[in-house]
Amino acid sequence: MEDEQRKDENGEFLVLICEGKKFHVRKTALFTQSKVFHTAFTGPFQESSSRTYKMSEDSLFIVNKMIDYFNNGDYDVSAVPEIEEQNISALQFHARMFSLADKYAVDILLSLSAAKYLDELRNSEMVEFLGSIPAVYELTPSYVRNLRDSHQARKDQSAAGSGKPTC
Repeated sequence: MEDEQRKDENGEFLVLICEGKKFHVRKTALFTQSKVFHTAFTGPFQESSSRTYKMSEDSLFIVNKMIDYFNNGDYDVSAVPEIEEQNISALQFHARMFSLADKYAVDILLSLSAAKYLDELRNSEMVEFLGSIPAVYELTPSYVRNLRDSHQARKDQSAAGSGKPTC
């Protein structure tokens, strides 16, 4: 902890705040992976001087996994108790992560969450697929086609009676 405080004094960490929880994230991780955070912390904005960014519209358990991604280059939904508490499927989680990655312009996380969504979609039951539709269509902009196109392919397969998708 002392090392972390010393590094904070040296300006190596920035703070993301979500639902009152503070995440200390390496500046290099944020700047190299997110255009939004880079601009917020280097531009003529309050975040630049305060070294904090409030993620007031975002869900803590999704942000927590985004921080895992910044620190480790990946995120895992198998150990997310909030998924059961929130009653969402892994498909819905990946769609929400995709939306968060799009919002903060984290391009590699955008690709990773889309790939995880597609992997999960290949083995999903119809009820999981149907449950993920609102997350895909309500949380992602219409011009971002990755998840929407995979939904259309799954829908077309289901209409043809082929059962599980072969995305």
